[in-house]
Amino acid sequence: MSRQRAEGRTCDLCRRRMLAGESFQFFDDPARRRHRRPICALCRRPALERGWTPTVELPSPELPDLQILRPKRSASAH
Repeated sequence: MSRQRAEGRTCDLCRRRMLAGESFQFFDDPARRRHRRPICALCRRPALERGWTPTVELPSPELPDLQILRPKRSASAH
């Protein structure tokens, strides 16, 4: 389930406007090559029956530690 705000979004299956605090999930429609379609809780089963798949949210790539990239200063250098 998504932690994003549902308020103002429209379900891509039933076209119902979702309310604030309502749970929804993003789905991909591989047949039409449409991705991240918001689906309300009532339409999850019909979405799966149509062959839609829940969108896989990948974690953002971690940035390398900047201290590792900086050259070390010698104790005598100022």
